[in-house]
Amino acid sequence: MRVLTSIDDLNYRELLPHFSRASAVTIVTYSMELRRNNALWEALRSIPASGRLTLIACIPDCAMNYFHMAEGDSAIRIGKYYAALDPKNFRCHAESFLSHHNHAKIIRCDGQGYVRSANFTMGSAKSFEAGCLTDRPEDVARMDAFIEQIRGRAIPYSKVGSSLHIQYLLQFAADIPWLMEQVRFSAYEEREIYKDVFESHFVLEGFDIPIRVLQSLQEAVTAWNAIEQKAEAHGPLSLGETAVAESGIGNTVERLLEAAQSIRSRDSLPPPLSEEKATQFFINDYLMDEDPTSNPDLLERVEKAIEQNRHERQVTAQGELAEFLRLLENTGTEIFTTLRG
Repeated sequence: MRVLTSIDDLNYRELLPHFSRASAVTIVTYSMELRRNNALWEALRSIPASGRLTLIACIPDCAMNYFHMAEGDSAIRIGKYYAALDPKNFRCHAESFLSHHNHAKIIRCDGQGYVRSANFTMGSAKSFEAGCLTDRPEDVARMDAFIEQIRGRAIPYSKVGSSLHIQYLLQFAADIPWLMEQVRFSAYEEREIYKDVFESHFVLEGFDIPIRVLQSLQEAVTAWNAIEQKAEAHGPLSLGETAVAESGIGNTVERLLEAAQSIRSRDSLPPPLSEEKATQFFINDYLMDEDPTSNPDLLERVEKAIEQNRHERQVTAQGELAEFLRLLENTGTEIFTTLRG
């Protein structure tokens, strides 16, 4: 492993000549410059037709800046960025993705891996920057595994216009497999039934919606509300915004949020039955006893009542959670179908 440092230069420059004979190149970054006469752009376009290119990027600069710009200017800048990511711009087989979660900066070129501190922009050439270059198989394998995690929650390239609200809906859809995992992780636990044989069991105490899942749903609803308000004000809508406004996606994400809030409140579950409440329910049948609360028959009835109550609560919770996960999965399909169909 080597450490590359620079000031007033691009410290990844030594990797670029390798692109013209590479079989596979991957770029992961928060922001990058893709324009002619840019060193990285020209290197990417030099990848041979037989090679493969994977680009994973985000909105350039800070996404929040675009909300404070004039809408036309914002759309133009973001639109140019999306256009530059178009796989058709490259002679090799290319795939492009957008990730609104990623902040890592990585280059993978055949057997080499490079991790750096800065984005792949000319602005970084004016700063002190550092990076690590390695060809150790174990390091490269860890990079590949990490990149696969990022790509698993990234948005496949699609010309859906330049609306950030649409991008946030798409990011929500791309996150859904991960969000479903978070819900299952909260509500299920693995129990060993034989040696090294495990079975998944629902845990009533874990019946909940993790806060990160709830936040993602709230962000999706916020994005939908912004599009709806724009449509009601007869503002100019992008192609993707028009498709969403005319679909039932808004109702679906709002219903999802309501279902999540219902699960968190547990209002749909039968009230828990305590031993004291169960005892009071049956005690009148044993008032003639000297010590009714120690009667074996009463104790058995109380135990059965508590167990029945817990069973009813568990069945109700499992059903509600299963329905939530089904709706969540279908919502992701609906969003991608609407915006990529």
